[in-house]
Amino acid sequence: MSSQASNQSNLDERIQNYQYDGARRLINWSDGSQSLQIDYDRMGNRNWHYNAFDTTHYSYAASPGNRLELVSNGLNTSQYQYNKNGAVSYICKINPLDTLMETFSYTMGGQLSKYVLEGQDFRDWRYRQSPFGGREQKRIFASPTGDTLGYTHAWVYYILGAGGTQLARWHGRQTRDYAGPEDCGRRVYMYPLSYLTK
Repeated sequence: MSSQASNQSNLDERIQNYQYDGARRLINWSDGSQSLQIDYDRMGNRNWHYNAFDTTHYSYAASPGNRLELVSNGLNTSQYQYNKNGAVSYICKINPLDTLMETFSYTMGGQLSKYVLEGQDFRDWRYRQSPFGGREQKRIFASPTGDTLGYTHAWVYYILGAGGTQLARWHGRQTRDYAGPEDCGRRVYMYPLSYLTK
């Protein structure tokens, strides 16, 4: 695709133009008011991109695996680390207002078991997998507010078939606020969100 025109009611026609290099990778995009230029290294990784306001640079580890290590545009920086299996284990995002650190833990089979976001919006998510590898549950294990005084912790529960196929998804809210003799202590209120049927 080298050009695309689109129309929306009460708006001017929008024309987007695309340009590619010899390897058929996008190197230029514009729509008249915005533009993007992209450069690649010899491995085919994105080297930098420029959007008329700033330039974002990408750095990669030479070994092992040619993995992304750093993304930076001068104001915002993201650093990446990986475990021995090549899965991302740590991301540090630095901006002028805050530093966010994300850590990822996995099961022996390589499935996500824990995700922690450190910073102003601290969250500790826990995951549970079925014996067949499908995700059965994810929930907030800890947060700055806790699950009381009007605050709740989110749950997602996946109902799986015998072969691990997802059949339904339920959401829930965990709370330990007192709501009467029969509604006391920590508990989760679940409700169906979607059913997947053939």
